[in-house]
Amino acid sequence: MLTALLLTMLAVSTPQPDAQPRTPGTVQAPPVRAFLPQDEDWSTAGPDAPAFKGYRWTSDGSISTSVGIDARLHVETYQNEAFGGVPGSDESVFLLATPWASISFNDRIRIYGALKHASVQGRDGPKPGAISDTVDLHQGFLEVAVGDALGQSRKDLLVRVGRQELHYGAGRVLAIRAGRFMRDDYDGALVRYRRGQWVTDAFGFVAVEDGTDAFDNGTDDKAKFSGIYSSGRLKKTNLDLYSLRWQREDIATLEGLSDITRNYAGARAYGTALEQWEWDVEGTLQFGSVEATNQDIQGFQIGGRVSRSFGGVRGAPSPTIEVLYTTGDDDPTDGKVTTFLVPAASGLVYEDVTQPLGPGNLAWAKGSVPFKIGDALQLTPYVHGFWRVEHEDALYTLFNTPLLAGNTGNSDFVGVDIGFTAKLNVTNRLAVIGYAGHFDAGGVFSGTGRKASGNNAMVGLTYRY
Repeated sequence: MLTALLLTMLAVSTPQPDAQPRTPGTVQAPPVRAFLPQDEDWSTAGPDAPAFKGYRWTSDGSISTSVGIDARLHVETYQNEAFGGVPGSDESVFLLATPWASISFNDRIRIYGALKHASVQGRDGPKPGAISDTVDLHQGFLEVAVGDALGQSRKDLLVRVGRQELHYGAGRVLAIRAGRFMRDDYDGALVRYRRGQWVTDAFGFVAVEDGTDAFDNGTDDKAKFSGIYSSGRLKKTNLDLYSLRWQREDIATLEGLSDITRNYAGARAYGTALEQWEWDVEGTLQFGSVEATNQDIQGFQIGGRVSRSFGGVRGAPSPTIEVLYTTGDDDPTDGKVTTFLVPAASGLVYEDVTQPLGPGNLAWAKGSVPFKIGDALQLTPYVHGFWRVEHEDALYTLFNTPLLAGNTGNSDFVGVDIGFTAKLNVTNRLAVIGYAGHFDAGGVFSGTGRKASGNNAMVGLTYRY
């Protein structure tokens, strides 16, 4: 995908090579490998576990430790970042690493810690803490398992206190950052309860600000995030239900600093049909208020995905269609704020897009045809088109500042991205990833002087242990 587009408005949430997004945790017993490393459970892996996973320090296994790492190294070149707001082209080398370790006592108490590092070389554009940070604490929490107090399995009720990362569902509303960005984290507490085929998380957090020096990421007391997220099954359908609250203090508005509260109520349903069809649909309502202007916030987002597989046919393609629509603020004088804004975007670049980054105002549709060559190589050609929701809507940068005012250009077509992604699984831990594509700007840029069209490419390595 075009970095210029992704850096200004888009982010994604995509499964790792051998994991699937789960919300929260998993419906079944905790897995050995999980989408989020802190949800891995090696306590019952046995003697066949990899080195340093579930290592038992006592004969009865009452004390055990695990270590691991997520790392990514990639080189990218792109043109006309921010739709020409950063002119010319840029070639950069990104390195990101997140090592982690945990120690468990009697499956009752667990201490989990993770560091994160990000560096970028050769980049002429901005280098915020999200892509350039010497080393910092990513996660550090105490987990206590007390399910047996309710007559259930000990791990059916978990309490986590400390710095943590969050990712739920398909990542359309709340996701970890990934790709060229360091992963997001929060300070607070989370309670996870498992009952039958349902898992529910209740949490309260404050945001963590990214710095660029060593261990300087501090708590942002003016950004608070809380909610309840529940996932399970109803007959043959997987369901996610959630209610979230995002409170921010002293946010700059045209009338001065203001407190802004956004509430989210949403549902996601996904599953399979006729064995060869996979589907996923999600809708989210957003409501709240802007204190300084006494404006109501009213918006929504709806997205979906459907794909068709051909089981038993070696190398057969899996045609996929994805769509997303978010409301924009087409009339700034009506006393309402209808622009949909996600609380936590993911930030993956060159992979499958599922959500906007920054304010909404976008609708998009994407068609792709993933197929395999042999057992290790997957290629995914795609065509991805973007539209402005209303002609009056502005387009925004990564940091939510207006890039193009509303009523610009001679159409609402933002452009089309044509390209392909590639992934070669060298081992079950190491993969080579790549991308090449071209973005052709639409009529929304006519007469603005922006040179948004351009070619972009990336190649890199990912490793997870």
